[in-house]
Order: sequence, then structure tokens, then C-alpha cells
Amino acid sequence: MTEPKMSFEEFIVRASSYQINSKHERIGQAYFNTLAWHRPDLSEQIRGSFMYDPFHDDNKVPAFLDFVATNW
Repeated sequence: MTEPKMSFEEFIVRASSYQINSKHERIGQAYFNTLAWHRPDLSEQIRGSFMYDPFHDDNKVPAFLDFVATNW
């Protein structure tokens, strides 16, 4: 039996929770890693993107979230 698909809102809750509990990761890393776990298809579209990849630059989190919400 497969897990029901989560909503974008559920992703935000999980990513936020992960970021709070993962003190060794910045917000951009935590959100990207959560996305990679739950939606690897979207994370691969973003990985290395100058505009959307927040892994190394937390300033890209708003653009990342816009992209993810639009493409969820």
C-alpha cells in the first residue's frame, strides 16, 4: 500500500518541523532536503538552479517555495 500524496501545505509543516529539529542545517538546506525526500521529482528540477536552489543560499527560499507551490 502506498502512502497518500501529501499536500503542499503538509510539505511546509514537515519542512518547518525538520528545520526546527535539525539545528545543523540552515533553512534552505532543511527545506531542500525535505523536498528531496518527499518529492524527488521536484528537487531534481531545482537542484543547481541559480534562481531556485536554496541549499547554499537561504535568500533563495522565497523563490524556491514559489516554484514548489506552482509545480506541486
